[in-house]
Amino acid sequence: VRACFDQQYLYFGIRCQKAQGITYSSPPASRKRDAELKEHDRVQICLDINRDYTTSYRLTVDSRGCTHDQLWMDATWDPVWYVARAETETHWTCELAIRIDTLCDQKRTTERVWACGVQRILPGKGFQSWSLPASMEVDPSGFGHLQLPLPID
Repeated sequence: VRACFDQQYLYFGIRCQKAQGITYSSPPASRKRDAELKEHDRVQICLDINRDYTTSYRLTVDSRGCTHDQLWMDATWDPVWYVARAETETHWTCELAIRIDTLCDQKRTTERVWACGVQRILPGKGFQSWSLPASMEVDPSGFGHLQLPLPID
């Protein structure tokens, strides 16, 4: 997973090797909000904007490009974000874009540091986590940092 940003959007690029024993289905004709992703290879990106290490925004995307989002346990949070997906025989990729003002309304400072957690979940196989403690349930206390400095004019 890679991250970058501009004045309006925060972007994530995800590239995952397809796992043996997992069925990778084609994307649906249309994607609905907050799709059920439990049966699909997926990546969760969690952002703790105020670094309270208790709550976080969660953006989840699966190998089909289907999404689910929530603000901590509140699945009614429905931000506007964009997803593009592609796949090869061996990998699946997704690019995500979410407006920064959807995540925070604070004025940008010379540096912004958010807590961030990333994990990949493979149904019936397990999961991989960038942060510790690693568990299927999101635990913001172990998130790393995502630093978003202001661009130089």
